[in-house]
Amino acid sequence: MRARARVSDLIRGRPIWFGGEDRSEASMGGLYAWLGERKSSRIRLAVMDMWKPFRLATQAPVPQAAILFDKFHIMRHLGEALDTVRKREYARLSARDRRPQSQRRRLSIAGVYRPVSQSVLASHYSNRAN
Repeated sequence: MRARARVSDLIRGRPIWFGGEDRSEASMGGLYAWLGERKSSRIRLAVMDMWKPFRLATQAPVPQAAILFDKFHIMRHLGEALDTVRKREYARLSARDRRPQSQRRRLSIAGVYRPVSQSVLASHYSNRAN
């Protein structure tokens, strides 16, 4: 069974269209043909996954709508990018500077990867207790 498009009204919390034969631009275009020009012109926001055919199928008939990618896909791509950077930075360290995962500061969006010595960790946690 092939995946089909499902479109929901997020305000009312209900599905409004199941259609298409697959996840193609042509299948998604069927939604806007079904809605018609008048209803399509009232769409202000389209929330979707990062599938290029969905974005292209929405931009042409609904140019006034802002496109918002769903959180799941954004977080997945962000996590993959962070893992790539973390692995690359870890590989750059000399064997002497490498520490087990439990002793390294994790790469975060706000921070930069760097190994942390035991004395710095001890100092940090003793300051937090005071």
